[in-house]
Amino acid sequence: MPFDMGMEMVRSLLVKLPTEIGTPNKHLMVICIHHAILDGESGRIILRDLLTAYRAYAAGAEEPTGLPHLPVEYADYAVWQWQYLEMGGHLEQQLDYWTKQLANTPTPMNLPFDRPRSETSSVREGSILPVFLPGKLVTALTNLCTEHHSTIFVGLMAVFQLMLSRLSGHVEDLVVGTPYAGRDDMRLHEMVGCIMETLAIRGDLKGHPTFSTLLKRQNLVVADALQHANVPFSRIVQHLQVPRDASCNPVYQVSTVIFHCS
Repeated sequence: MPFDMGMEMVRSLLVKLPTEIGTPNKHLMVICIHHAILDGESGRIILRDLLTAYRAYAAGAEEPTGLPHLPVEYADYAVWQWQYLEMGGHLEQQLDYWTKQLANTPTPMNLPFDRPRSETSSVREGSILPVFLPGKLVTALTNLCTEHHSTIFVGLMAVFQLMLSRLSGHVEDLVVGTPYAGRDDMRLHEMVGCIMETLAIRGDLKGHPTFSTLLKRQNLVVADALQHANVPFSRIVQHLQVPRDASCNPVYQVSTVIFHCS
């Protein structure tokens, strides 16, 4: 059932499991939170704090200990962002960068779909493809990136864009979206809320570059994008006045999320 944004943003349900499924008095808690108020890092914080509180109360404690002190709340972050962009004069500076960076963005990539693109996009039509890289491969790529004064994120983004280029007929200009945590301020590290933003990373594969050259190009693009990551992506799209097409997402149609798994 869809969320009623004006009434609720969080749903929870505690289910007592039948005895045959597990030990007596075993329960399952299900929590559903709208993405508008929760990002990936917030989910980790909620789960950690929930487990801390549960273990404390289960042990007979009156109050859980070990929960981090929160110096700020989400309302503080919202005010800071507004002051930074609207009152600090940074909005136009950031929008100017994205206007130049995303000028004449390429048309949707001609990827080898297994069915024709529908006239209206829907989240139900897309797919998420998890890919797990072996440790030896990650180590080798990390070492290569370090040699070129880069990061594993930049290296994986370069590999992903190179793959997309080959799949779409060796295009030389493409844009990939990726989430950005936006928690550079230490005071935001333990705060729950949707602080995440989207970065549009443009790939320049003109001239058939070697991977080392592509890595250097991506280093500059990602570094500049992070320097201008404080403006919401929705404001960028609005400012660019990109012709809208109901069949695809504006600016980019493919996104990637990179996790560090242990």
